[in-house]
Amino acid sequence: MEGLHLALNRAVESNYIRGIKEIFYLVSGLRINVAKSHIFGIGVDSAEVCSYAAATSTRVGSFPTKYLGIPIGSNMKHSNWDSLVDKFRNKLSSWKASLISSGGRLTLVKSVMGNIGICFMSLFKCPEKVLIVLESIRARFFGVVIVPLRKFHG
Repeated sequence: MEGLHLALNRAVESNYIRGIKEIFYLVSGLRINVAKSHIFGIGVDSAEVCSYAAATSTRVGSFPTKYLGIPIGSNMKHSNWDSLVDKFRNKLSSWKASLISSGGRLTLVKSVMGNIGICFMSLFKCPEKVLIVLESIRARFFGVVIVPLRKFHG
């Protein structure tokens, strides 16, 4: 990290920041949106972080923050998993179960369980209580079976 710190120092002192952004654009085809960008300093003096932010036309960020919907820099207690549980509840609501077949429900459950939680669970150890709640949502969704009553006239 010291090398990155020195490289950024030299780039700021030499006013190469614009050149670095242009090289990044030429190589990747992606432009950096400075309106959405933040600079965070870990173990760096806050005055230095402010000078880097001013040189790069970005804002100074603070922890805790969210990156791609994942809380960064906060303690991952049970309360921080509520957004994931809410996403599961919204995707696996019971009214959807009544409208799709059991095969469709299985596909939706696999998709939701596999994709939504993968970012969270790849970075943080999921508490046992949260896993129990997610499993109960899945079981409720998959267990919903609505059988229409038919009257036979004979």
